Amino acid sequence: MNLNNITWTFETVEEWLQIAANVDRVMPRVGPAGYHSCTFMVIRSFFENLQAEIGEKPKFVPTSEQISIWENVMLHWINLIDSAENKKIVWLHSCGMGWVRIGKKYGLSRQTVANRYERTIKALITELNRHDIKYS
Repeated sequence: MNLNNITWTFETVEEWLQIAANVDRVMPRVGPAGYHSCTFMVIRSFFENLQAEIGEKPKFVPTSEQISIWENVMLHWINLIDSAENKKIVWLHSCGMGWVRIGKKYGLSRQTVANRYERTIKALITELNRHDIKYS
């Protein structure tokens, strides 16, 4: 994927934000290294282990391209948004939260939240096109 020739539009920025939110949802939890749970180890039978292996498969496994999109969004794009509340509004909407729930969370109307989101995305597009950020 050649990121140097992308013309940023509203749809591409929203798509990248949604990809980043999906990847962020399945990334491993951040915590201190070396500390484990103090619960007792449970010895399971052969059939319980076999059933555990067969049963759960991850629903979404991000590709390396999607992980690089997540890195670009989290490390570069979020810093380009000026207000902390606007960052949260953009991120919550890209995670799939509706305008009404976001509005209730911040004490704003549905339309005000949608307008702030749209202005923030347009400002982000302007910054991305102006800076012409080169990605590795």
